[in-house]
Amino acid sequence: MFIFFALWTSLAFGSELQWSWAPDGQVAYRLEATLVSPQGQTWPAEKNLNARVMETRISVETRCAGKLDGKNWLVNCSLDTVELSGVPLPGTESTAQTVLLEYQNEMKGKTVNFRMGSDGRVKKFDLQGVNTRDSNHGLVLDGVRQILRRAFSPFDLQLPKNGDDRGKKWSQKGSPMVFEVMSAQGTAGGVSLKHLVSVRDGEAVRISSSGRAAVVDGAAIEAGASAMIRISVSGTSQFNTSLGILDWSEVNTKTDHSASNMQGLSQHGPPRYSARLGRVLESGEVLKASAL
Repeated sequence: MFIFFALWTSLAFGSELQWSWAPDGQVAYRLEATLVSPQGQTWPAEKNLNARVMETRISVETRCAGKLDGKNWLVNCSLDTVELSGVPLPGTESTAQTVLLEYQNEMKGKTVNFRMGSDGRVKKFDLQGVNTRDSNHGLVLDGVRQILRRAFSPFDLQLPKNGDDRGKKWSQKGSPMVFEVMSAQGTAGGVSLKHLVSVRDGEAVRISSSGRAAVVDGAAIEAGASAMIRISVSGTSQFNTSLGILDWSEVNTKTDHSASNMQGLSQHGPPRYSARLGRVLESGEVLKASAL
């Protein structure tokens, strides 16, 4: 009886939720993200221009390959096609177009590298193939990395211990990318992000995610301020247990500011973003959320 129960438990809950990048092939993905900043996000150019954009949109065609290094995966993603656009503040359309094109050109043809833990958490994310020419160019590259981090954030999905969810929720450890604020100085605070298998259909496993955080911009800490930002997150992903990779994933954030944070006071609401990825099949079809 015990042996039967153990076998039934394994079949019912499964232990197949484990990343397995193919060492001899690449996986094509389309990444999309929309960054909403009602009061205007400033993107500085290298040559004395500043774009103020209420929405920044990025679409990336990428091919990713990973190889195992100890307990971590070393993942390289080529930025084959990059499209960057935005909704500028009124009267700044020409400047915004110039600056966003500069950012787009900094990304195109480059490579994103990151380490992925055996549990799926993304670490040490960076853009390769760039060399900082001066301080102004460094600011541009900081902005480029911030945009790319949001586009790649759906990859940062921690899977359950030993790949077995046991029919229960599990918590993501560390500092999930989805809770990061737009800052080159990092993010600090308390976070809680939980995942749950909601549907199983053959090799397709649907995972629902939700969480909250109370964080502070690293720049605010350096300045001695304490403007707390409250972030809530919801997301859904589909993991392919046969391939050991994501078929698709999408995340959405909502942000509220503490009363002491005057930057959050806007009739259009505080900043937020959404991101999604979809695996691209050989036919060119991009996998996306659908009913199981």
